[in-house]
Amino acid sequence: MRNAISKVTIQTLLTFLYNSLGSDNSVIVLSSCSWPDSQNENALKFFVLADTHILGDYKGHWFDKLRREWQMKKCFQTSVRFFNPDAVFVLGDLFDEGMWSDEKRFKKYTNDFYDIFSANSTPLYAVIGNHDVGFHDQLHPLRLIWFYDAFGMDIIELVVLKRYPFILVNSMAMENDQCIFCSEAVRMITSLNLTLQCAKDGRNGHCYFGNVTEYIKPIVMQLLEILQPRAVFSGHTHHGCRTLHNDGEVQEWTVSSYSWRNKNNPAFLMVTVTDEDVLVNKCQLPRESTKNGLILSILYQIQPGHLLFLNMKTVSAALVLGISFE
Repeated sequence: MRNAISKVTIQTLLTFLYNSLGSDNSVIVLSSCSWPDSQNENALKFFVLADTHILGDYKGHWFDKLRREWQMKKCFQTSVRFFNPDAVFVLGDLFDEGMWSDEKRFKKYTNDFYDIFSANSTPLYAVIGNHDVGFHDQLHPLRLIWFYDAFGMDIIELVVLKRYPFILVNSMAMENDQCIFCSEAVRMITSLNLTLQCAKDGRNGHCYFGNVTEYIKPIVMQLLEILQPRAVFSGHTHHGCRTLHNDGEVQEWTVSSYSWRNKNNPAFLMVTVTDEDVLVNKCQLPRESTKNGLILSILYQIQPGHLLFLNMKTVSAALVLGISFE
């Protein structure tokens, strides 16, 4: 009985420490972030996130879900409140187990996502990832319909914000093997390219794809050479980097995962767009290892005799699974 009570006590203490330290730590860390400098008052400013991996019913442990998704929620809501972006883009793998879900679970994961990433009046645009609907050979029309109903994202989507066109791409439909999804993607890309060329030629009144009113090189959420983008943002790898294409004319930013589950030091991008520039700053979130160290130091003060002989593997298991130290 005492062991059971002790286990519950430790779990409750860990939950309290993670939640309370997460709130304070996120404010401190995010205060060092800033928008890229721009003198243009009409500049478009937006966040780019990727790979949030909301945990599912099969592989997600309740304590892992609680601490890591709480962290994402506090960081995201603090960021939106501090920086007031014009829009937020999330580049795929919103869910961890969407590709295995039935409709009921898909709706549950969608509700979990919106609970964490509630942006109030800020527009949020989600790109489809393989963990959301499956890889190319696992695509099913129903999951694409569920995703469209939840987030308004088709195979190819055009979004125009403050005159600037953004092209959102379902990369699972880019296999070019003439499957029904790939054929539709090619058709939509061709139509979109014609619209952009139409606007470029000054025939704005006769361009029918979306609400493009003038030609500005698009920003692509996945790289497509045919569209000649001015910048590309992509996710999937969980690690951030910058790649130059076309002899340095086009920058591709690969965005880090936003979740501690995938990365000790998650991050997101703060982007400022003007007619002349696409400016990018990387904003780091609190490190999970830093938070673990703070908690272990507090627990050591509470029960020093128990923690003196714990190795890091034991401590890690205790933090992830919520097991008792006794």
